[in-house]
Amino acid sequence: MKNKILLASVFNLFLILFIVHGCSLEEASFTCEIKGTVYKTDGLPLEGAKLELRLADSKLETQTESDGSFIFKNVEPGLGVLISKKEEYISQKTNLFLKGKHTEHYDITLYSIAEQSFLKLNEGERIIENQDTIINISVESNVDYYLSANTDWITIPSNSFSGSNIVTLKIKENDTYLERTAEIIFKGEYDVNSKFIVTQKAGPALKLVYSENTDNPVLAQKEGVFFHFNRSVKIVKLTSTSQPSSELTVNLLNQGETVHIIGIKVPPFKESSFKLVVQATDCTQRSIPLDLKGYIARTTSIDCPTYMLFTDNTHCLAYSSSTWQIIDLPQMTPIITIPNSYLYSMPSYNTNNKMIYAIRMKGYTNYYADLYHAISGNFVEEVPLNFNSSNGLRAMIFGDNGIGLCLTNNRIYSINSHQNHQIELIPGYDITKNPHQIESLLVSNVETCDNGNGFILYGNNPINMVAYVDAATLEIKKVCNATSENYCGVSPRTPFVAISNPNSLQLINIISGTKTNFKTPSTDYNTIKLLDNGTEVTHILFIAYEKIYILQCSNNQTQEIDMRGGVWMSSSLDSQNAIFMFEVGQNCEYYLIDTNLLKLAQ
Repeated sequence: MKNKILLASVFNLFLILFIVHGCSLEEASFTCEIKGTVYKTDGLPLEGAKLELRLADSKLETQTESDGSFIFKNVEPGLGVLISKKEEYISQKTNLFLKGKHTEHYDITLYSIAEQSFLKLNEGERIIENQDTIINISVESNVDYYLSANTDWITIPSNSFSGSNIVTLKIKENDTYLERTAEIIFKGEYDVNSKFIVTQKAGPALKLVYSENTDNPVLAQKEGVFFHFNRSVKIVKLTSTSQPSSELTVNLLNQGETVHIIGIKVPPFKESSFKLVVQATDCTQRSIPLDLKGYIARTTSIDCPTYMLFTDNTHCLAYSSSTWQIIDLPQMTPIITIPNSYLYSMPSYNTNNKMIYAIRMKGYTNYYADLYHAISGNFVEEVPLNFNSSNGLRAMIFGDNGIGLCLTNNRIYSINSHQNHQIELIPGYDITKNPHQIESLLVSNVETCDNGNGFILYGNNPINMVAYVDAATLEIKKVCNATSENYCGVSPRTPFVAISNPNSLQLINIISGTKTNFKTPSTDYNTIKLLDNGTEVTHILFIAYEKIYILQCSNNQTQEIDMRGGVWMSSSLDSQNAIFMFEVGQNCEYYLIDTNLLKLAQ
């Protein structure tokens, strides 16, 4: 029963289709014929075109004759698809409804691929400036293509492209005084081409040839900065984010090809930014940034050391109760971190053997020095020191010859790093003893001076005397009586010592005995540092916890230096550079700074 119903439904559907299309059952029971002609777009017949007739249960094929004609005979009626195709032509599909006892005629026109191909550019030409530049061209295409150029000042891609792309052209600067034009041809399949024209303005391009003092804040302030261009320019604008533009002076030199800027200020620990805008005769403008830093390098750490020490002038030691860090200069990069496994006192550095000496007590009775290599941080050896706890070792320091002094509460010893660190009591130092307390010394501190050729011995609170010790002979050469309630500063390269009292300071040449008096800032400073030129002390730093003051010795004028809101923790100076460490918030900031920059602070 189900089969009968299904058969009846199919018959009814077939009947309806033929009724709709005006067909009879008789037409559906006979074959039909299909013929026609295939033409090209110029109206001429197309020979050899392939035709495929797809029916419900079969597929018929033929091709056109020389006159473009084709024919299909004995074709079953019904629905079908006629496909027409030929190489290098675009295929066509035609839907058919075939009726029995009929001959259907179809004329077909095939389009060649070349006729339907396209290669389009988003622009056809462009005018550009005379400097190096890059041009991006948007291409839409349905064929493969490549580029060719009639010039060598435009670099084109060497590869071919397919479909739509962004094509990049690299243009060289025009260093001639003539305008120039070039054609770029986009060559596609089937002779589909497009053209792009580039016109470049006359040159040469305005460019900065070189500059002077732009990476040296000291020379920038002393001599100014120089910008050398390849063409004469005029000044459009000079601005600064760090100082008023009225303080700056701009001069044109060398027939307008050199710009000289003077009046630049670079405060220590800060950044100064400038921007120069110039214009050439062709109205081309260039903006030149200038960024100067009031420091050589800067880094931040979460560990705040209590002591900092220059070692071999390429490295620095940052010492705290928990760790040591060996810092590479001038990058200010920590390279070695050493856990402070012992309770070391402040370390010293021996320039002769490049060792760091860290003093500790062993067994609560005797002193030892642990030696570490100043660059690698490697432990080298343990050196016993012939002092016990009753001696109270206060300081140990070395001259450049490898001979050092050790200060205890009641004795002064020598230490010889060339002879297995032999320690000997130095006789004849009675002048350093307290006459009222024979078992104590008037001196409690020792520092190197005179380029490592001498030592300075001085007391503390009050400073009653200052003595110069020859590092070669270990003899006291000079003694200067002094009275100071505050602090002492020693010049590392000269035999100068500064001792301070409230509102006054005395600068002493310990060799010649000459003394010069200066006023000091009325602040609670706790550290004095001396800056010299190799022979004379030129400036004196007074360091408080939140302020730094610098005194210019030539005019007895004092300037305040801003520490960027930080609190001074530690510092160290050598012949040329200084390291300052500030506590800012929860972190510590390290600054490596040229001491000459401090001298220019205004």
